[in-house]
Amino acid sequence: MKWFGNIGQKQKEAEVVELQGNSKQNFGLSRIDFDVMIEKLKDGDESIFEHVFLSHFGDCMSYLKQNYSVEHERAYDITMDTLIIFRGKLLEGKIDYGNLRYLFTKMASQVFLKEIEKNKRLQDVIIEEEVGVEYSEELFDALAKVWDEFDGEEKIILQAFYYDNTPLSILSTKMGISDVSIRKKKQRAMEKLKNNFFNNYID
Repeated sequence: MKWFGNIGQKQKEAEVVELQGNSKQNFGLSRIDFDVMIEKLKDGDESIFEHVFLSHFGDCMSYLKQNYSVEHERAYDITMDTLIIFRGKLLEGKIDYGNLRYLFTKMASQVFLKEIEKNKRLQDVIIEEEVGVEYSEELFDALAKVWDEFDGEEKIILQAFYYDNTPLSILSTKMGISDVSIRKKKQRAMEKLKNNFFNNYID
């Protein structure tokens, strides 16, 4: 009887270890906690949103900085974007319990890599259509450095116009500025790009 009792105790201990491991991998949530908080989220309770933010946000930022050499502010923005996407997928029922920390970090990596690819394709278009030079890896690297010198509004305008093919008239409405103003902003941004690009990176 004692032997069977030892087996039962070991099984219980193994179950506790497994539960603790699952909890650690899932923002400290048990399966029951997760299900309850999802229901609360659907009712407008943002507890799980805040819980994820507090338990994993910093770790995710550190991962991006260490593995992709992302600057602190950019790592923050990427992680915040991921948090918003993650919340949406929770509401849509597309995320189930099971190693949520890994899933969140993987999603953040995908957000970063998609951003890199999107910027590269945008810069390819600008090189071909506006700068008027033959594409090469060296030119792409040079343009990437110039791209980092743009402010947020300039990047939004160029990205929307050249990459998303958004007409300036529609973009002006979305941004709340006049059609004339946005055309001037786009023109100044392109002049800035060309001047910086040719003056600093083209012999």
